[in-house]
Amino acid sequence: MFLHERVACKKNAQFRLKVRLRREKPIVDRIFKKLKDKLVDPKLLPKSKLCDAIKYMLSYEKNFRYYLDHPDAKMDNNTAERALRKIVLGRKNWMYLGSRRSGQTMVNHMTLIQSCRVMGINPQKYLEYIYRNLMSYPHKKLHELLPDRWKEMQDCNKK
Repeated sequence: MFLHERVACKKNAQFRLKVRLRREKPIVDRIFKKLKDKLVDPKLLPKSKLCDAIKYMLSYEKNFRYYLDHPDAKMDNNTAERALRKIVLGRKNWMYLGSRRSGQTMVNHMTLIQSCRVMGINPQKYLEYIYRNLMSYPHKKLHELLPDRWKEMQDCNKK
């Protein structure tokens, strides 16, 4: 499946759907059929870890199959996992931020920084601009300072 997906993700949406339906869907169907067959196997103990794992996977079958019909969805969540890794690695450093409010502030900053990284924005330049202009910015237009809007504004200024 991953081999087909690696090829399909480099092409357009129609091609991705075609590959997923022709190549990947039969594999997914076989996997879930084997899981269902295994679940009714009398050799499988009902309270075993394997039984729990199979039930868990079957409970998310609909979610897993979602990517087969939606070309922009990915089969895995590796991108999100990689984005969170930096936060997880620093977790022990941030364990004692001082207060609940400090923790919320940290979460807000990390969300902005990760959003900038995903959109290809330099987080330092973005935050510098925000902090320099925040106090004088009209409160009804604060939504313009969100990373996606800020990027559009910067792109327009370059033209």
